[in-house]
Amino acid sequence: MVLWGAVIAAAGLLIWRYREWLQAFVNRRPALRRKLDRPVPKQLFGLDVYHQTLPADVAASAEILWQTNPREALGLLYRALLSRLLHDFNLPLKDADTEGQVLVRVGQLQQPALLAFSQTLTRHWQNMAYGHRLPPAQLQQELCDGWRALFNPGAAH
Repeated sequence: MVLWGAVIAAAGLLIWRYREWLQAFVNRRPALRRKLDRPVPKQLFGLDVYHQTLPADVAASAEILWQTNPREALGLLYRALLSRLLHDFNLPLKDADTEGQVLVRVGQLQQPALLAFSQTLTRHWQNMAYGHRLPPAQLQQELCDGWRALFNPGAAH
């Protein structure tokens, strides 16, 4: 019994002596959840969404492109929308997200005008990108005006 008492006392003394060192391995406080910085994707749906690759006036550039290449104009508007969602609204978009998942996340922002614009643009972009169907002629002005209303308040038309 004396021997076991001596072993237990020696172990206790060692633990007491090296308590600071042991605290590095055993912490009684619960670990705080740290917000991890997620990397912002540079491409979504094969589109470059890095905000510095976009023109300063997206709507005006889209209007110019629309005359010769409506597909490129819609692509510009769509990638500019994705870039704004990533950088301005901090939506946690991933490069594996679908267009539908993006719209669900836009809906969670609870901004009806942004959601309506996003749905219209996404639908026509999908029709053009996947179905190779040209959008109606009046859509160009509707989308460019919608862009200006959402992202360039007070901009001259």
